[in-house]
Parts: sequence; C-alpha cells; structure tokens
Amino acid sequence: MKVELRDLTPAERSEVQQRFESLAGKRFAPSPKKARQEVWWPKAPLDGRAFPEGIHPPAADDAFNESARLLGFLNGVCGAEFYVANLSAPKPHFRHTGKLDADLATWIRKRLVSNPTCLLASTKDVFLIMDSKMKYSVLGASPEVIELFEKRFGGAESLKRTVTDYVDQMRVGAGLDDHKWAQDHLLKWSGWA
Repeated sequence: MKVELRDLTPAERSEVQQRFESLAGKRFAPSPKKARQEVWWPKAPLDGRAFPEGIHPPAADDAFNESARLLGFLNGVCGAEFYVANLSAPKPHFRHTGKLDADLATWIRKRLVSNPTCLLASTKDVFLIMDSKMKYSVLGASPEVIELFEKRFGGAESLKRTVTDYVDQMRVGAGLDDHKWAQDHLLKWSGWA
C-alpha cells in the first residue's frame, strides 16, 4: 500500500473545515438505542443520497459491491484530490489531503479507522461520508452531480430499489432498531420514502 498524503497546514484545516460546515450539518436522527443520535447530511442546495457500503469492498457478498465504480465516479466528477476527515475527532476534522484511489481507501479502513469518515473534493462541492459501523454512505452534491451518480448506478429507480432492498434485508446497522431507523431517516432524507 503506497499512500501519498499531505498534512494540511493549520490555516488550510480551518478553511476546509469552514467549507465543509457550509455544505453539511448534523440532523437529529434518534433511535431506541441512541435517543440523541445525529447524522451528517448535506445542506441545501446540495442533495444527499444514502447507499450501501462505500469505498471499501464489502466483507461479505453484497448486492452493491460497487466500491471500484464509486471511486471511478468520484474521480471522474471531481478530479483525484480529496480532503480526508475523521468526523468523530475534535475540530478541525480535516487533517490530510490525497489522491483518491484503492490505496487511500485501504488506508482509511486499516489506518485511519475513524467513524464516520468524510472525503471532500478539493475542486467541487461534493463529499462522501462513510459510516462503517452502520454500513452505509452518503453522497452530498449538487442535483446535477446526484443525477450523474444515479445514472452511473442504473438510474434513479434502480438505485432506489437497490437501497430499499438493502434496508429491507436489515443490512444497515444491526437489528430491528437500526432497520426502522434507516426507514425513518436514510430513505426519507434520500427522497425515497
């Protein structure tokens, strides 16, 4: 694994953090286990779409084993440099920048080990938030980029069916509470409920 990351300077960290906070914020998403749970979600005018897994290939056989295609999509739409953040760390969350490829995806999974993790494009208002505990990701982008994303994965209806099936199979999180939580929040916020 050969990852070339650059540490952001304190001024860059502050600037990138402010940019991120202008694009995303926390939404209240309570569940029986976590009555005060909050979830990062895009702010208007950006749209958000939740989908299974993310930039890491899933451990088990999965209907949305699309990590390579997702990396290709993000690089095609945004270019190859992304700011990397551990959203559970103290602010500023963003500490590094690097080229988005399979090596960076592996580094995030094996070395960064944060949850949730955010990749913010350096060139466009596009970000990906991955929640590895709950086994889903959220893409935040303009409606035009969201439309391209849906097209890349078979169209809006196909992606909606994929995500709905994933939730129906109780694969978000673990158990009935997380299943209900995904129905009440992720599907609804993605415009699918």
